[in-house]
Amino acid sequence: MKKAMWGVLVVAVLSVLVAAAPAAAQDGSGAKGDVNCSDFSSQAAAQAAYENSGPGDPNGLDADGDGIACETNPCPCSTGDGGDGGDGGGGANEPAPEPEPKPECEGRATTYRGGVKRDPTSSTALVIGCDKGERIVRSFTARDFVIGCESQTEARLSNASIRGRSKINDKGKFTFKGRSGGVEFRVAGSLSGKRLANGSFRYSGPTDVEGTTLRCDSGNLDWGAQR
Repeated sequence: MKKAMWGVLVVAVLSVLVAAAPAAAQDGSGAKGDVNCSDFSSQAAAQAAYENSGPGDPNGLDADGDGIACETNPCPCSTGDGGDGGDGGGGANEPAPEPEPKPECEGRATTYRGGVKRDPTSSTALVIGCDKGERIVRSFTARDFVIGCESQTEARLSNASIRGRSKINDKGKFTFKGRSGGVEFRVAGSLSGKRLANGSFRYSGPTDVEGTTLRCDSGNLDWGAQR
């Protein structure tokens, strides 16, 4: 087991178990239209697919429902929020919308449990706490998820976690990330109501696989959880 600090109050615990058999494909290429964020090389490409997919979000590319697909994918990025454009009039004299009421901050920690979508072997745990009346993410842990490594090696990472403090904004969104020794773990998500949470995460960097250090990358993996 290897431990490393990722900035202030951020810890990652990493270990790797090579899968005995090839893991199930994560790219959703087996069925037409069944794709996820890891199938796109950039956020802009995912946004184009999202906008051309018809009504709703049949592929689940917009995890938090804000109209921006695959927000953790690398740039080039799209704005995701078209301007008001030209001379349509109106808007300038309209009253500003009232801010949504801020969700109450519970005094005790709350854990949302779930896993990577379409990977029943995996599991995730998101811990939400309170700090001076503000909601914060205390930790995010992902277990037994697939990573692809050089030399066409595929493995399951048994445990990757971040611990620390990351603020949750008024819309329930958060990002949590850290880096150490070339390893990076990035998490983005949002809370929906009082019971649901979802988002995506990505693990990348040199990883010890059966005594050999290989460069590995999970790609963007979509997760969902509930309390």
